[in-house]
Amino acid sequence: MNKRSCIIPALTVLAIVSGGCSQAATNDMPKQEPVRNDPVTLKLFNQGAYLFPELQQKVERVVKAKYPHITLQYITGAKLEETVASGEVPDLFFTFWTQIPRLAKDFDIVEDMTPLIQKHQVDLNRFSPNFMEDVKKTSGKGEILALPYYANFFAIYYNKDLFDRFAVPYPTDGMTWDSMIDLAKRMSRIEGNTAYPGLDPSSLLWVSLQFGAFHIDPATNKASIHTEVWKKPFELMKTILTLPGNEINTASHFIKNQNVAMLLNPNILDQMVKVNFNWDLVQYPILKENPNKYPAISVHSLFVSKTSKHKDQAMQVIDVFTSEEVQMWLSRQGKGSTLKSEAIKAAFGADVPLLKNKNVAGALKSQPLAMPAVHQLETSASTVTNKYFGSYLSGEMDLNSALRLADEEVNKLIEAEMQKK
Repeated sequence: MNKRSCIIPALTVLAIVSGGCSQAATNDMPKQEPVRNDPVTLKLFNQGAYLFPELQQKVERVVKAKYPHITLQYITGAKLEETVASGEVPDLFFTFWTQIPRLAKDFDIVEDMTPLIQKHQVDLNRFSPNFMEDVKKTSGKGEILALPYYANFFAIYYNKDLFDRFAVPYPTDGMTWDSMIDLAKRMSRIEGNTAYPGLDPSSLLWVSLQFGAFHIDPATNKASIHTEVWKKPFELMKTILTLPGNEINTASHFIKNQNVAMLLNPNILDQMVKVNFNWDLVQYPILKENPNKYPAISVHSLFVSKTSKHKDQAMQVIDVFTSEEVQMWLSRQGKGSTLKSEAIKAAFGADVPLLKNKNVAGALKSQPLAMPAVHQLETSASTVTNKYFGSYLSGEMDLNSALRLADEEVNKLIEAEMQKK
């Protein structure tokens, strides 16, 4: 009997004495080709996702133990356009799920993986529901175009040495944006020839995501920037970046120059354990109207190429990347798992001694916001928004003008894209 449960109309139940599903129902199931174990080399291409050498090595060891006939070959130093044009399309792709619609439209290398998932009896219930829901939104049809293998989280990293030096209390879990800005005011200063910015918010994009501000409405295929929603992140970012003593571009200074008090960022624990100053982390700033939520994130996902000749083997590799074994290993390294297992969550950072006395649990109190369906030009549109935010920040234009002009330019991007069809 098939492992999936049988759904039988009530009037038919009396006609079935034993044997589970009827033969007729079984015959309706599509015939599955057996999975071959011939030696095969799979080509893997990373389209901007998080894929570090230790993870590759871990997966290769597990694959060799479980599927000795499969060899993994990572394509490096090549552009996606050139790789696809060569006719040698890789079997597996790593990417942010927000990039999947563009890959589907521009390169036609994406398809619904549901048949493969069913054939290999991949248990989707082991994934965190919010990540699976985000992934399903990429197709607009509820299809599963990829599976999530890595998840980021956002936190506030702070330099305890600086707080001690200036006799200011450390940040705490549960701080709102207002309280974070008040703390940044107390820390921001210039002493001698050295500036000590109090807060580096890192990115307009990340801040805007927490407010649910997206550049394009997929339902209307129109820009959605000249709206009340976008005013909040624009104003918040300007408030932070114009604090006295905090005006300086702080990129990389938190780690490199160690003169920034606080940094808002996704997971950088692998960098932080290597620094030579006293630091810690706390929960990302919360919104009063939506507490304990950090910006929606692009889930790092993996999918089988539509043109692959080795889809079964590629699916087996994806199952390794998302397996309990590999995901537990990721968590113990201080990396975000996409599985809902409480044991995996509890093991976060267990193999990183320098995280033992850090407030990792506090930083993980929040959960990512659910992502809506995202337009394929969303990433391109963010470049436009950044440009007009720069004009607003410098005082070259007012807020409404910046949002209106950004909206108009993104609509031109959309129109140009439509003309390519």
